[in-house]
Amino acid sequence: MTPRRGRDAAGGEPIIEWTYSALAAHYDSGADDAPTVLDAAVTAMDLLPGDAVADVGAGTGKLARPLAERGLVVHAIEPNAEMRTCGLRNTSGLSVDWRDGRGEQTGLADRCGRAVWFGSSFNVVDQQATLQECRRIVAPGGWFCCLWNHRDLSDPLQARIEGVIRAPVRDCEYGTRRGDPTATLAAAGLFDDIRPFASSFSTRMSRAAVMDAWRSHATPARPAGAALGGILDAIAAELRSDVIDVPYTTQGWYARFAG
Repeated sequence: MTPRRGRDAAGGEPIIEWTYSALAAHYDSGADDAPTVLDAAVTAMDLLPGDAVADVGAGTGKLARPLAERGLVVHAIEPNAEMRTCGLRNTSGLSVDWRDGRGEQTGLADRCGRAVWFGSSFNVVDQQATLQECRRIVAPGGWFCCLWNHRDLSDPLQARIEGVIRAPVRDCEYGTRRGDPTATLAAAGLFDDIRPFASSFSTRMSRAAVMDAWRSHATPARPAGAALGGILDAIAAELRSDVIDVPYTTQGWYARFAG
């Protein structure tokens, strides 16, 4: 991973941001967003086949792909070249165009889409600057949507894994990705209405896929440093079967731009 200077999710004190070059090869192993959540959000935002939308921080296409499969035309914005390479492969044959850009400066034309989506990416941008950029690229009456997948930490296995992570890395924090962005969205003064949505689900994964997903997870990697290898080995030791049911909740918020 390559550090760069940035600002925290509220646009406040400078922090270190990270690119995901070293994680791209494993990123696809993470869980997809709950299909019921995507269907509900698409319906709530009255998005129809052929409508153009932006997926900002598109990674390897884990959100762009299902949006395109629902008939939407997707502008996938991703600053990391390795991620874009994976995304191009994963969305081959679908209505997805990929370009280098960031939440604060997408490179898209004014009013070019009916909605802008952030799949596990709104927490790694300067949020107020990004919301202004979203307002520029979304057509009148358009929408904003952000969502994240969260492991269910009340599950016994996931609780043990949390213990494994936090034993050597006591300052491991999930930051704003597990927070509620409603106040941040309201502070922008751009929206008529802000609504949450969520759906819980379980995904069956092979032991190897679970470990690949952990290798793609930046949160423990950043503070762990040299201890990361030992953490991954300890997580692997907790996986006592070849197939694991991993419980998740997809949590998101959507909002209509005013005016």
